[in-house]
Amino acid sequence: MIVDTGSQILHDPDIDRPRAVTGAIPAGHARRYQRLLVSPLPMVLGCLLAAVLVRHALGTRDLWLFLASVGLFAASLPLFQFHCLDCGRIGWYLRATRHACEAVTGRYRRGEPERTRMSAQTQCLLWIYVMVGGLLVASVFALGRL
Repeated sequence: MIVDTGSQILHDPDIDRPRAVTGAIPAGHARRYQRLLVSPLPMVLGCLLAAVLVRHALGTRDLWLFLASVGLFAASLPLFQFHCLDCGRIGWYLRATRHACEAVTGRYRRGEPERTRMSAQTQCLLWIYVMVGGLLVASVFALGRL
């Protein structure tokens, strides 16, 4: 028995991922119409845990714990993520500039004014400032205890 699907649409919007619209927006224009949140916190927490484990492994001279902590460090690097407020997609931050869901392409095609939110790059820079500032404050308090 052969079933001919013909020109039926095989995309179920409730189950399948949103379709990527390729070539609809020029490369540099997509980021101006995106609504993204940047979250490096899972990566930072994974790297901090890996650093603590490396320090403990070096202190106890445990090779397997050292190798596991290096693996944890490598596994936590891709956890630097972005979240799209339009389609709900979560992806790796390095691919955020290429993300163009249907809402982003719709805003581009309609010629709506660019979004007023902070860009993903600005959010990343603010996260870096907050983390470096936190490290400086923690080091000042740690040196004050000496």
